[in-house]
Amino acid sequence: MLGRLHLITDTRPGRDVLGVVGHALAAGFTVVQVRPEDGVTDREAYELTLRVVALCRAAGAVCLVNDRLHIALAAGADGAHVGADDLPVSAARRVLGPHAILGATARNPVSARQAVADGASYLGVGPAYSTTTKTGLPAAIGPSGVRAVVEAVDVPVIAIGGVTPSRAATLFAAGAHAVAVVGAMSTAPDPAAAAAAFAAALAAAPPSTASLPAPPSPAAASAVGVPAGDPPAPGSSSAGDASSVGRSSSAADPSAVSPSTAAPSTADSVCAPPAAGSATGSAVSMSGPAATSSAGDSATAPAADSMTTSTVIPAPDKSEMPDKSGRLRLDSSGEGGGSRPFEGDGLRPSGEGGRSRSLGAGHADGHAASGQGPAGGVA
Repeated sequence: MLGRLHLITDTRPGRDVLGVVGHALAAGFTVVQVRPEDGVTDREAYELTLRVVALCRAAGAVCLVNDRLHIALAAGADGAHVGADDLPVSAARRVLGPHAILGATARNPVSARQAVADGASYLGVGPAYSTTTKTGLPAAIGPSGVRAVVEAVDVPVIAIGGVTPSRAATLFAAGAHAVAVVGAMSTAPDPAAAAAAFAAALAAAPPSTASLPAPPSPAAASAVGVPAGDPPAPGSSSAGDASSVGRSSSAADPSAVSPSTAAPSTADSVCAPPAAGSATGSAVSMSGPAATSSAGDSATAPAADSMTTSTVIPAPDKSEMPDKSGRLRLDSSGEGGGSRPFEGDGLRPSGEGGRSRSLGAGHADGHAASGQGPAGGVA
């Protein structure tokens, strides 16, 4: 079953992407969708996704990528989400293959049924409420609009748009399988407290019976041009196979997970991530309150043929807060040391010294890559 608390990353300037992801996973969020801004290069989006995938692996959570299907495949994510201005759902399904998780945007029962028929695994529906995270969105459909879509399809419906903990309770009561959260986490003064409030709303929610659809049979997949083939065998590398199924449920304590017992194998991902030790398989330092970082508590992207690294999600610290330019810093040294921002495409260091990379310099519009955005196209 797809998780019921989804975090959508906010890569606008000044946002602490990895710190918020860490707080969300520690509180029990089980799906993280990477949503790069338009101005974020593919290289930057890829490196960020590698780090989020590593954190999700350690917590037994699912990682999806908005819009950029090639990034999802290359970084080893579990799937992707497409909005109204992205690739059509049927085309996205052909790209990802029959086993990947594929989300699609829908606002009404008609578009919802069509998206499912075209291969969507779940639907992002909204905006449930008005939101300031994005501009130019259609009018909010409210809980009643969400319920209308829930009643029209069998796949999980994820409500998004202006979601707060109190509104999450209302949307769960309206039948939403899950809620997707952006601003209520990324702009919260205390992301850990905000994440805990969403977890409490879920604990009080009625149960959901919605589940991801089974992959099509080889004959059915072939009929619509989707690459057939079986999902990878457990423990085998899935490189070269654009397939994915959801991963195991979160461990009881997402803040300290041993990959040897909780993290899924690389066979559970769309595509095996690069081997550890490569330029993009480096450690992650998260910003946030109340902890110090070190090489021992960084999350490292796993080797393509192994998931035996001892990855633990620590309480995030403040050592890697965004610099004064508002650009995000990703500590890739594994040493908890100094930092240096990378310019433009993420390849050119702007000075000597530490080892951190910056993501997404100066995006004035703050819009998502997708015209409709992730998990329902709104945030």
